[in-house]
Amino acid sequence: GRFTTNDRFAEKYYSMSPYQYGANSPVGNIDVNGDSIRVYTETQSFGHTWISVGEGSNMTVYSYGRYNGTNKGPDRSSNSLGNGSGVLLKLMGDEAKAYNDKKAAGGMSVFVVTDVADEKVANILDEKFNMSTTMPDNPKSDYYNSSSARIIDEYKLTSNNCTTMVSDVLNKSGSNALKETRLQQTSNFGTWTTIPIVNRFILPISMQNHLVRISKPGGVVYKTR
Repeated sequence: GRFTTNDRFAEKYYSMSPYQYGANSPVGNIDVNGDSIRVYTETQSFGHTWISVGEGSNMTVYSYGRYNGTNKGPDRSSNSLGNGSGVLLKLMGDEAKAYNDKKAAGGMSVFVVTDVADEKVANILDEKFNMSTTMPDNPKSDYYNSSSARIIDEYKLTSNNCTTMVSDVLNKSGSNALKETRLQQTSNFGTWTTIPIVNRFILPISMQNHLVRISKPGGVVYKTR
């Protein structure tokens, strides 16, 4: 279908005309909540996972990481294997756009999660952000003394990182995006049972592979980039 004004969700569909609504499939892609969640992954080097709510100028990007340097090194310089202060970014408007534009230039994948409203995800992340008033104090940080950044906990490479953060938020929001079932053999030989699984991914590539696998038009998750 064609419309006389831009679909306000046009940036979800990078490859399509902005005058098409619902990815040109208004039957298969009904926007139930009037909003959507995006999960972003990049897999270069150690990779990164982050999330956003809202659209266009109303978009808010939440990104968690070691934005205050790491615990290793006298000058708190970056060390890809080091733990450090866990910093949550809350970037809005132009800041959000600039962040995603920079990431897009380096290569990223984008997935829309359709079964949970923006408000639920935003409330969870805002609660985390507002639990602290401590801003990054490392002068070498891009977010030094920035009101858009808060130190909320301790970043741990293998158990509390950007990907576990997004996993926890999606699961807490009630989304089914990371839920699945698996067959498990019972104690009776030759019989199997179905068990529910709630994934909590650690690596960006694991998150990306899962989202790619379940992505489909009109589904809980669909890939736009």
